Amino acid sequence: MENFVVLPGSLGSPPTYLQRLEMALTEDDAKYSFVSVLDAVSAAFMFLREPCVPNEIRLVLHGKYCDVLSHLRNTLAYFPSCGLLPTSVFLLALYQMTMSISPEEKGWIMHLDGILALLKQDAQLRSLYINEDFGTVIENCIVAGNSNWDGLLEASSGGLTQSHLFLSLLIFQLRKLTPEMDDIFRTATPPRRLDVLRLHNIIKRIYKDLNLLPSILPAGTKQNIAVQVSPACQDQGFRPSPSNKYEIYTDIHVAYVWNIFRTMLIICGSFLLRSGRIIEPHKDPNDSKKTKDISQAVSDAVDGTCASVPFFLLDGNLSRLQDSQYMSEYSVRTLHGLLLLWPLYTALQVPNIPDTQREWIKGMLNDIGMRARIPKAFALAQSTAEDFSYSDVVAGSLLLDLGFFIMSGKS
Repeated sequence: MENFVVLPGSLGSPPTYLQRLEMALTEDDAKYSFVSVLDAVSAAFMFLREPCVPNEIRLVLHGKYCDVLSHLRNTLAYFPSCGLLPTSVFLLALYQMTMSISPEEKGWIMHLDGILALLKQDAQLRSLYINEDFGTVIENCIVAGNSNWDGLLEASSGGLTQSHLFLSLLIFQLRKLTPEMDDIFRTATPPRRLDVLRLHNIIKRIYKDLNLLPSILPAGTKQNIAVQVSPACQDQGFRPSPSNKYEIYTDIHVAYVWNIFRTMLIICGSFLLRSGRIIEPHKDPNDSKKTKDISQAVSDAVDGTCASVPFFLLDGNLSRLQDSQYMSEYSVRTLHGLLLLWPLYTALQVPNIPDTQREWIKGMLNDIGMRARIPKAFALAQSTAEDFSYSDVVAGSLLLDLGFFIMSGKS
């Protein structure tokens, strides 16, 4: 099946008058394409609740998906500035990511590229459906290539928004580098030391910027609690992390920002450690204070990710999501599970964590797959170190990150 892909060049060629007559697509049709996407994705997630989906239902869902793609292509051709297009493609990407069970399934990443191409349009950045602070930062830093973020971030509406925008910019930067990061460790021939050193230094700068985030986040949004086995965990059959730590946050948005920060820190830190062994193969890493500090920071990030899991998964915390009163308990649980996917998967790939912690993380991914009916969670739990891809993790994190901004409106 051909996937919906938006290429930057396809947005600048308006159809002719005769083509418009032949198409007869109206603005109402453009808005209807969003409704059709919402209907198809909602139906798919509804059937995911069932332990087993019959093949006839799968064919119906596949037909819906194909119809939606056709409608979206038409909307893109005739109304590329329709403000609901990024949200429509985001929902399709989220659905495909949730359903993908193989590293070779890249349809959701193609959808992500389509969203990013749409967001480079001036009309989209000023849409009523796009967060205003996010639109300003994308326009000035991503589209225009301006590296001076300070003034833009200071003008954002609040401390949490400012922190999240700062983190998002670093994720955008990192995604441009992930193909090179993957190639270094996958090529049959050893990479050139100078190429590795150049990339190592770029990642080092991003890692340094990442470590500024805890000081930017509003104070009092997170606290650590040491527990043995709380009654709440026992009642729900929930196994506490091996460190017996439990982190409490003011809301799910804060918890998500902390976890994506940890995910990016693990990615950057682990790359610096691996590439450092290529740059200086004869040097003992245990002799370097910087190496020890990075290793400790990565280990702490894994522990913090594990300590955040009860906040997302325990039923008593389901109401912590903003506007959760408008969502079913199942929908909230699925969303919470999706927000944990990539942080847990990234933590799972750290080579020197204890076996008990690794098994616990696998168990949590399987638990998310079972409770929230997310096939991707089962696939990530069973994946091997050879399957790991910096590109996939950063793309998945960026996709979920965009959801906070392209579906939140101007405020």
